[in-house]
Amino acid sequence: YGSSTWANDVTYLQRVLPVLAGSAAVAYVDLKNEPDLDIPGEGAAMIEGWARTMLGAARDIAPELAYTIGWSGADAAPLLADTLDLISYHDYGSPDDSAAALAAVREIAGNRPVHVTEIGETSYSLVAGRFPSSPEKQASRLDERLALLDGADGIFVWALHDFPETDPAALGPSPWVARLQSQFGLISTTGSRKPVADLVETAFRRRLTDN
Repeated sequence: YGSSTWANDVTYLQRVLPVLAGSAAVAYVDLKNEPDLDIPGEGAAMIEGWARTMLGAARDIAPELAYTIGWSGADAAPLLADTLDLISYHDYGSPDDSAAALAAVREIAGNRPVHVTEIGETSYSLVAGRFPSSPEKQASRLDERLALLDGADGIFVWALHDFPETDPAALGPSPWVARLQSQFGLISTTGSRKPVADLVETAFRRRLTDN
Protein backbone atom coordinates (compact mmCIF):
# COMPACT_ATOMS: atom_id res chain seq x y z
CA TYR A 1 0.00 0.00 0.00
CA GLY A 2 2.97 2.33 0.24
CA SER A 3 2.53 5.37 -1.99
CA SER A 4 5.76 4.59 -3.83
CA THR A 5 4.01 1.71 -5.61
CA TRP A 6 0.80 3.51 -6.57
CA ALA A 7 2.08 4.53 -10.02
CA ASN A 8 2.82 0.86 -10.76
CA ASP A 9 -0.67 -0.08 -9.59
CA VAL A 10 -2.24 2.46 -11.94
CA THR A 11 -0.10 1.17 -14.82
CA TYR A 12 -1.41 -2.31 -14.09
CA LEU A 13 -5.00 -1.03 -14.16
CA GLN A 14 -4.32 0.71 -17.48
CA ARG A 15 -3.27 -2.62 -18.98
CA VAL A 16 -5.96 -4.84 -17.46
CA LEU A 17 -9.16 -2.82 -17.24
CA PRO A 18 -9.61 -2.18 -21.00
CA VAL A 19 -9.45 -5.96 -21.52
CA LEU A 20 -12.11 -6.53 -18.86
CA ALA A 21 -14.27 -3.71 -20.19
CA GLY A 22 -14.26 -5.37 -23.60
CA SER A 23 -15.61 -8.66 -22.29
CA ALA A 24 -19.32 -9.41 -21.98
CA ALA A 25 -18.42 -11.99 -19.31
CA VAL A 26 -17.38 -9.35 -16.76
CA ALA A 27 -20.16 -8.10 -14.52
CA TYR A 28 -17.97 -5.91 -12.30
CA VAL A 29 -14.44 -5.63 -10.95
CA ASP A 30 -13.38 -6.38 -7.38
CA LEU A 31 -10.36 -4.11 -6.96
CA LYS A 32 -9.00 -5.70 -3.78
CA ASN A 33 -9.70 -8.82 -1.79
CA GLU A 34 -10.26 -8.34 1.95
CA PRO A 35 -8.22 -5.15 2.47
CA ASP A 36 -9.85 -4.72 5.88
CA LEU A 37 -7.62 -7.57 7.10
CA ASP A 38 -4.63 -5.33 6.33
CA ILE A 39 -5.80 -2.45 8.52
CA PRO A 40 -4.01 -3.63 11.70
CA GLY A 41 -0.66 -3.68 9.91
CA GLU A 42 -1.06 -0.77 7.49
CA GLY A 43 -3.52 1.55 9.19
CA ALA A 44 -7.04 2.49 8.12
CA ALA A 45 -5.94 5.78 6.51
CA MET A 46 -3.42 4.06 4.25
CA ILE A 47 -5.92 1.39 3.18
CA GLU A 48 -8.64 3.92 2.44
CA GLY A 49 -6.25 6.28 0.68
CA TRP A 50 -4.99 3.52 -1.61
CA ALA A 51 -8.50 2.25 -2.34
CA ARG A 52 -9.96 5.67 -3.15
CA THR A 53 -7.00 6.48 -5.38
CA MET A 54 -7.31 3.21 -7.28
CA LEU A 55 -11.08 3.56 -7.61
CA GLY A 56 -10.59 7.03 -9.07
CA ALA A 57 -7.97 5.80 -11.50
CA ALA A 58 -10.09 2.81 -12.50
CA ARG A 59 -13.08 5.00 -13.29
CA ASP A 60 -10.92 7.27 -15.42
CA ILE A 61 -9.58 4.27 -17.35
CA ALA A 62 -12.79 2.23 -17.71
CA PRO A 63 -15.81 4.24 -16.56
CA GLU A 64 -18.21 1.71 -18.09
CA LEU A 65 -17.28 -0.92 -15.50
CA ALA A 66 -18.78 -1.23 -12.04
CA TYR A 67 -16.41 -1.49 -9.07
CA THR A 68 -16.49 -3.05 -5.65
CA ILE A 69 -14.16 -4.26 -2.90
CA GLY A 70 -14.64 -7.69 -1.33
CA TRP A 71 -14.58 -7.16 2.42
CA SER A 72 -13.75 -10.09 4.68
CA GLY A 73 -16.97 -9.66 6.64
CA ALA A 74 -20.16 -7.64 6.84
CA ASP A 75 -18.82 -5.42 9.61
CA ALA A 76 -16.42 -3.79 7.12
CA ALA A 77 -19.20 -2.90 4.65
CA PRO A 78 -19.45 0.76 5.74
CA LEU A 79 -15.89 1.34 4.48
CA LEU A 80 -15.98 3.21 1.15
CA ALA A 81 -19.72 2.62 0.93
CA ASP A 82 -20.13 6.16 -0.37
CA THR A 83 -18.24 5.41 -3.57
CA LEU A 84 -18.61 1.71 -4.50
CA ASP A 85 -21.06 0.67 -7.21
CA LEU A 86 -22.12 -2.40 -5.25
CA ILE A 87 -21.32 -3.70 -1.80
CA SER A 88 -19.70 -7.11 -1.46
CA TYR A 89 -18.51 -9.08 1.53
CA HIS A 90 -17.66 -12.60 2.66
CA ASP A 91 -19.66 -14.69 5.10
CA TYR A 92 -17.77 -17.39 6.99
CA GLY A 93 -19.06 -16.67 10.48
CA SER A 94 -21.81 -18.43 12.35
CA PRO A 95 -24.90 -18.99 10.19
CA ASP A 96 -26.89 -17.64 13.14
CA ASP A 97 -25.59 -14.19 12.16
CA SER A 98 -25.90 -14.47 8.38
CA ALA A 99 -29.41 -13.10 7.88
CA ALA A 100 -28.91 -10.17 10.27
CA ALA A 101 -25.57 -9.31 8.66
CA LEU A 102 -27.13 -9.28 5.20
CA ALA A 103 -29.94 -7.02 6.42
CA ALA A 104 -27.42 -4.61 7.94
CA VAL A 105 -25.40 -4.43 4.73
CA ARG A 106 -28.58 -3.81 2.73
CA GLU A 107 -29.23 -0.77 4.92
CA ILE A 108 -25.76 0.53 4.14
CA ALA A 109 -26.05 -0.22 0.43
CA GLY A 110 -29.30 1.64 -0.14
CA ASN A 111 -30.47 0.86 -3.66
CA ARG A 112 -27.18 -0.69 -4.76
CA PRO A 113 -26.78 -4.46 -5.16
CA VAL A 114 -25.35 -6.54 -2.33
CA HIS A 115 -23.27 -9.57 -3.26
CA VAL A 116 -21.93 -12.13 -0.81
CA THR A 117 -18.82 -12.95 -2.76
CA GLU A 118 -17.49 -15.81 -0.63
CA ILE A 119 -19.25 -18.49 1.33
CA GLY A 120 -18.11 -22.04 1.87
CA GLU A 121 -17.81 -25.00 4.17
CA THR A 122 -15.08 -27.58 4.61
CA SER A 123 -15.53 -31.32 4.26
CA TYR A 124 -12.30 -32.05 6.13
CA SER A 125 -12.73 -34.94 8.54
CA LEU A 126 -10.24 -35.66 11.29
CA VAL A 127 -12.36 -38.29 13.00
CA ALA A 128 -14.09 -40.63 10.54
CA GLY A 129 -16.72 -38.27 9.21
CA ARG A 130 -17.64 -36.90 12.63
CA PHE A 131 -15.22 -34.04 13.42
CA PRO A 132 -15.06 -31.34 12.30
CA SER A 133 -16.97 -32.16 9.13
CA SER A 134 -17.64 -34.61 6.31
CA PRO A 135 -18.80 -34.36 2.69
CA GLU A 136 -22.41 -34.75 3.89
CA LYS A 137 -22.05 -32.14 6.62
CA GLN A 138 -20.40 -29.77 4.15
CA ALA A 139 -23.49 -29.96 1.94
CA SER A 140 -26.00 -29.54 4.76
CA ARG A 141 -24.14 -26.60 6.30
CA LEU A 142 -23.83 -24.81 2.99
CA ASP A 143 -27.51 -25.46 2.29
CA GLU A 144 -28.37 -23.72 5.56
CA ARG A 145 -26.23 -20.70 4.73
CA LEU A 146 -27.60 -20.39 1.19
CA ALA A 147 -31.13 -20.31 2.58
CA LEU A 148 -30.22 -17.58 5.08
CA LEU A 149 -28.63 -15.48 2.33
CA ASP A 150 -31.42 -15.95 -0.19
CA GLY A 151 -32.09 -12.20 -0.24
CA ALA A 152 -28.63 -11.36 -1.58
CA ASP A 153 -28.37 -10.12 -5.17
CA GLY A 154 -25.48 -12.50 -5.80
CA ILE A 155 -23.72 -15.35 -4.02
CA PHE A 156 -20.31 -16.86 -4.80
CA VAL A 157 -19.30 -20.25 -3.42
CA TRP A 158 -15.69 -20.96 -2.43
CA ALA A 159 -14.30 -23.11 -3.99
CA LEU A 160 -14.68 -25.23 -7.12
CA HIS A 161 -11.90 -27.74 -6.36
CA ASP A 162 -10.25 -29.11 -3.25
CA PHE A 163 -6.55 -28.31 -3.04
CA PRO A 164 -3.89 -31.04 -2.86
CA GLU A 165 -1.58 -28.36 -1.45
CA THR A 166 -2.27 -24.99 0.15
CA ASP A 167 -0.18 -21.82 0.12
CA PRO A 168 1.14 -20.75 3.55
CA ALA A 169 1.65 -17.25 2.18
CA ALA A 170 -2.11 -16.97 1.69
CA LEU A 171 -3.38 -18.96 4.68
CA GLY A 172 -0.71 -18.48 7.31
CA PRO A 173 1.41 -21.11 9.06
CA SER A 174 -1.35 -23.06 10.85
CA PRO A 175 -1.55 -26.70 9.65
CA TRP A 176 -5.11 -26.88 10.99
CA VAL A 177 -6.27 -23.93 8.87
CA ALA A 178 -4.52 -25.44 5.85
CA ARG A 179 -6.31 -28.77 6.31
CA LEU A 180 -9.70 -27.09 6.64
CA GLN A 181 -9.13 -24.84 3.62
CA SER A 182 -7.90 -27.70 1.46
CA GLN A 183 -11.36 -29.28 1.37
CA PHE A 184 -13.73 -26.39 0.68
CA GLY A 185 -14.24 -27.56 -2.91
CA LEU A 186 -17.27 -28.87 -4.74
CA ILE A 187 -14.99 -31.35 -6.50
CA SER A 188 -12.43 -33.55 -4.77
CA THR A 189 -8.76 -33.78 -5.70
CA THR A 190 -9.58 -37.01 -7.58
CA GLY A 191 -12.04 -35.12 -9.78
CA SER A 192 -15.20 -36.65 -8.30
CA ARG A 193 -18.23 -34.53 -7.41
CA LYS A 194 -18.90 -34.17 -3.71
CA PRO A 195 -22.50 -34.00 -2.38
CA VAL A 196 -22.15 -30.24 -2.12
CA ALA A 197 -21.76 -30.00 -5.92
CA ASP A 198 -25.28 -31.29 -6.50
CA LEU A 199 -26.59 -28.98 -3.77
CA VAL A 200 -25.01 -25.89 -5.33
CA GLU A 201 -26.13 -26.83 -8.84
CA THR A 202 -29.73 -27.24 -7.66
CA ALA A 203 -29.71 -24.07 -5.57
CA PHE A 204 -28.26 -21.91 -8.32
CA ARG A 205 -30.62 -23.32 -10.94
CA ARG A 206 -33.52 -22.40 -8.66
CA ARG A 207 -32.21 -18.87 -8.17
CA LEU A 208 -31.78 -18.36 -11.90
CA THR A 209 -35.29 -19.68 -12.57
CA ASP A 210 -36.83 -17.51 -9.85
CA ASN A 211 -35.09 -14.42 -11.18
